Amino acid sequence: MKSLLMALVLIFGCRAFAQVEIVGIEPHSHVACELVHADDPWGTCLIVRYKNVSSKSIAAIRFSATFHNAMGDDSTKAVYEDTRKVKPGKTITAFFNDGVYWHQYGDKMTAEVEALKIMYEDGTYWVIH
Repeated sequence: MKSLLMALVLIFGCRAFAQVEIVGIEPHSHVACELVHADDPWGTCLIVRYKNVSSKSIAAIRFSATFHNAMGDDSTKAVYEDTRKVKPGKTITAFFNDGVYWHQYGDKMTAEVEALKIMYEDGTYWVIH
């Protein structure tokens, strides 16, 4: 069994065992940014809905976001952190200022988001490799 697990890790990589599920991404929301009173100079936010699919409570999470222009041939990476507690099985919505990217790429901007690192309440970590 242990060798089968190692084979799966080699074939699929550590990402196959992600501890959060990205449920939704909105790369530039003006309305939501106003509703949460974000202080973004351009008044736009990246919205990330994610679910804790692990068996432990999350204490903090670090995301990588890659923003793309309308043609998908230009991109910029950014890192965001959410320090709210998320119990196992719960889904929450995080809002991050991203006006600088919206200002650069406009309304046709898209975004890809992935979890880079998770700190659990018990002091352990999950890190993407």
